[in-house]
Amino acid sequence: LLMSILLHVSCVRGARVLRGTQWLAGSRVTHARSVSRATATEEEAPHSSAAAVVGDDVELKSKFLQIMQSRGYLYQCSNLAGLDDLMSKECVPAYLGFDATASSLHVGSLLQIMILRHLQKTGHKPVVLVGGGTTKIGDPSGRDSTRQLLTQEQIDDNIKGISKVFERFITFGDGPTDASLVNNDD
Repeated sequence: LLMSILLHVSCVRGARVLRGTQWLAGSRVTHARSVSRATATEEEAPHSSAAAVVGDDVELKSKFLQIMQSRGYLYQCSNLAGLDDLMSKECVPAYLGFDATASSLHVGSLLQIMILRHLQKTGHKPVVLVGGGTTKIGDPSGRDSTRQLLTQEQIDDNIKGISKVFERFITFGDGPTDASLVNNDD
């Protein structure tokens, strides 16, 4: 059973904060936008009202959550105490998804890959989900034009290409915290 972990990724760029909701063990980045620090409000976050904002004053037991908090990646969590307790006691598998639309990942994927790396280094199991199936159905991001449909051969080549990137940062294998790669077209 995969555990859902909601992280709110915040990267400071001058006077602006780039925010994107990142689900580990849920899906990939579901939205991203830039808001000024002065106008960033609680209403801008598309999360449930039950989710509490996590401040730097919250003491966490889980090494993974400590790292996410210290780097400013942990923004909201609906049951932080329960998640912290679980992650401090057992290996929690979590996944991130990447579409196979190109033969390589762009630099924007590095943040998600590093989150998986930290997850693994702190005793948890990363699952890399490549979207061989979702790549076939077009772009659900609300763009004006759909992405170019690829052949199965192109998708397979792209999966091989992006898989090489993951191997540089996380360890794959059969061990309890070794990562696994899953294709949603299988």
